[in-house]
Amino acid sequence: MGVRSLFERLEGARASNSGTDLIDSILANLAGILNSRAGCCETRPDLGMPDFNDLVGNFPNAIPIIARSVRAQIEAFEPRLKNVEVVHVPDPDRPIDLRFQITGWATIAGSTERISFDTVVGDDGHTFVR
Repeated sequence: MGVRSLFERLEGARASNSGTDLIDSILANLAGILNSRAGCCETRPDLGMPDFNDLVGNFPNAIPIIARSVRAQIEAFEPRLKNVEVVHVPDPDRPIDLRFQITGWATIAGSTERISFDTVVGDDGHTFVR
């Protein structure tokens, strides 16, 4: 995916009424938000996830802290999603990965619909959104 300017993104949003395009746009934005680290933006100090290395000593009690951070980032930086819920989904096959299901409501083609995404925070701290 190439980097597009703000005007290109706005023009594309106006030109497209496709729910798939909207969901793809939300996914791309969530990936950017959730892979940003706290302190990465001087003009928005509230942007970015905490350093998980600081939370390692608190596991498994750190899981709700991370879930709250994910929700706060989405609420602050993805205004197209409303009533966001973030739920930890343990994966017995990959216990080191943190998996969260994100649900929320978005207006797609004039109607409000419930959408759901899965995120996986790998042991390298990178967050995958799908």
